[in-house]
Amino acid sequence: MEYFFSHARTALKYGLKALNLDAGDEILVPAYVCDVVIHPLNELGIKPVFYPVSGDLKPAWERLPELVTGKTKGVLAVHYFGQPQEIARFMEFCKLHGILLIEDNAHGFGGSLQGKPLGTFGDIGISSPRKILGWRNGGILHLNWEAAFPELPLQPGKLRWKLRSALKRLACSNGAICNSLRRMPDFHSQDVGREQPIPSWKMDGEYGSTLRNLDVLPLREKRRQVWRVWKQWAEGNGLTPVYPELSPEACPLEFPVHTRSAEESRNWFEWGWKRGLYVHSWPALPKQVIESDNETMRLWETLVCFPIMPEMDAGRLSKRLGI
Repeated sequence: MEYFFSHARTALKYGLKALNLDAGDEILVPAYVCDVVIHPLNELGIKPVFYPVSGDLKPAWERLPELVTGKTKGVLAVHYFGQPQEIARFMEFCKLHGILLIEDNAHGFGGSLQGKPLGTFGDIGISSPRKILGWRNGGILHLNWEAAFPELPLQPGKLRWKLRSALKRLACSNGAICNSLRRMPDFHSQDVGREQPIPSWKMDGEYGSTLRNLDVLPLREKRRQVWRVWKQWAEGNGLTPVYPELSPEACPLEFPVHTRSAEESRNWFEWGWKRGLYVHSWPALPKQVIESDNETMRLWETLVCFPIMPEMDAGRLSKRLGI
């Protein structure tokens, strides 16, 4: 069953409610995770227990069992940038410890694994089509059973968003010129991209209708072509892709790379800004992680995201990069 919300974080909130988790319960959450994932946990009184991930963004599996306690009710698996996690291993881990699998596919709408859509393997799963499609809103909760949820209001500001989007397209038809008139965000600051908790809203109606009839295969292939252009260019510029190859059915959100230092990361942010390309850091980490996890902070400082936007064309990008 699919249930539509304005954002994947709201879908996560109502998915956790459907699992009947109580305040004081614990969920294992990767330390390398966007702060907004923690918002619904805080609202419900669920405690995140952070587990480390390696450079390829897979769990440090040997360290997970020691984090399981009598209060542990589930583990969150994140399909970073649309690349499938080791989902079979997660399922085995959950079965062994008698806990729930919560699948975060906010980065990988349109992707699948062996023909099964990402986000539908766990006891609950979430996806965020707005990120892939460039929509104002759009979050999906995947359940294996039918559930009843309250009728939520629509997200306000729809007309304002449409007007702002139209003006942005008009003013910034040339990204490089547009960026030259603006100050570059401080992408090497954890304040960039940090968001406040949002109310619970439902998805805009026209988006839901579109999703029910959407053919994701052309969308997925177009993004994969752009990903391959970035890979060819990155390897020719001394950058190390986080993922040497894409999973055969992945729908990539962005093209992440490892740099050698925080300073090199900053240089690439500036390179992208001057060329009208949204090269940036990710994510705004939970404050608990920032304050106590130096290992994850080092990973964050040396991971740079190169964009795959809905309007991007692989051929034009290739020419732009001089490939």
